[in-house]
Amino acid sequence: MLRTMEIPNGKVLIEFYSPRCKSCQDVQRILEDILKDFGDVKFIKVNVFENREFAKSFNVIALPVIVALKDGVEIGRLKGAKSKSEMLEFLREVFG
Repeated sequence: MLRTMEIPNGKVLIEFYSPRCKSCQDVQRILEDILKDFGDVKFIKVNVFENREFAKSFNVIALPVIVALKDGVEIGRLKGAKSKSEMLEFLREVFG
């Protein structure tokens, strides 16, 4: 189980997902591809069924949810399935 204190400093992207969620799987594939261009961003995948309290601490209600953090502070959030271009735009906005 993950704890909030285990989130590393720096730029972090957390994807909250369920293994049964098709949209989550699509988002995960896209993120793994485009994050290659954001080498300084740490990517954490959180299965909400295995980490309910952690997901609850981020007020995750529906899936998929992507949360961007910088030094432990939330700086952006995407909810729902998004296209590759939408996710790329989000990453550029929050991480530069």
